[in-house]
Amino acid sequence: MKRFFLHFIINSALCIVNCALCSAQKQGNIWYFGDHAGLDFNSGSPVVLNNGQTPLNGGHSEGTSVICDSSGQLLFYTNGRQVWNKNHQVMPNGDTLFSNSSSTQAALIIAQPGSSRYFYVFTVDDFYFDNLQYGFRYTMVDLCLDNGFGDVIANQKNILVLDTVAEKITAVRHANGTDYWVIVHKFYSDAFYAYQLSSTGISAPVISHIGSVHPTGSQNISASIGQLKASPDGTKLAIVNGNSNHSIAEYFDFDKGTGLLSNMVDFQTNLLYNYYGCSF
Repeated sequence: MKRFFLHFIINSALCIVNCALCSAQKQGNIWYFGDHAGLDFNSGSPVVLNNGQTPLNGGHSEGTSVICDSSGQLLFYTNGRQVWNKNHQVMPNGDTLFSNSSSTQAALIIAQPGSSRYFYVFTVDDFYFDNLQYGFRYTMVDLCLDNGFGDVIANQKNILVLDTVAEKITAVRHANGTDYWVIVHKFYSDAFYAYQLSSTGISAPVISHIGSVHPTGSQNISASIGQLKASPDGTKLAIVNGNSNHSIAEYFDFDKGTGLLSNMVDFQTNLLYNYYGCSF
């Protein structure tokens, strides 16, 4: 199966990191991904890293998330199943998160607004190993535990937010400049769920019924693959999928104040194409 990567130049900024904290800071300067691969952008040019622990999981190693501090120093990273600290060791309680590196966008790390101690690890599971059984969840990391290396909080692990979602997740800074919108797509529906993350926790979702029903036609859960991405300024969202005939390729306006999507544009150019990646 061919996988096509759709690339949209919206302005001079290029945003391809699954990290919601990269604007004007260095929280996204280190990447770990794939089969023990890594890149360090702190020098201004990418430097290859070979100390990452992200494994090749049954031939699939797709979704990871990494977070650094504001100076670009590694804090921790995850593939949606395990959480590694800055010494590349699995954190206490940092195993058996309810996702899998086979998920397109397995995990997303976001600092709790107003805190440098607590972090949310949001996860969406995959169709290949987990049959979309775990849904959209979060796990809390406390960086002050384990002598400052971080620890998954035992009673704040794999907390269910929404069941049966596609392998897609992204985040946008709220219009208030402090909070975030964390956005997923409900499978077997046309619904985007946007959750406001603030210093007090996660709000009830803002739901937008817009665009195609996932999956199209009579396809099965394998059509949950493909990315959901936000533009650098947070005013647009794009979504694609594959393993489907026909597949979905759409983008939308996003209101950073209300969390609502509007003005869907279908940019599917050929019904034979299957899409996996997209970026602005």
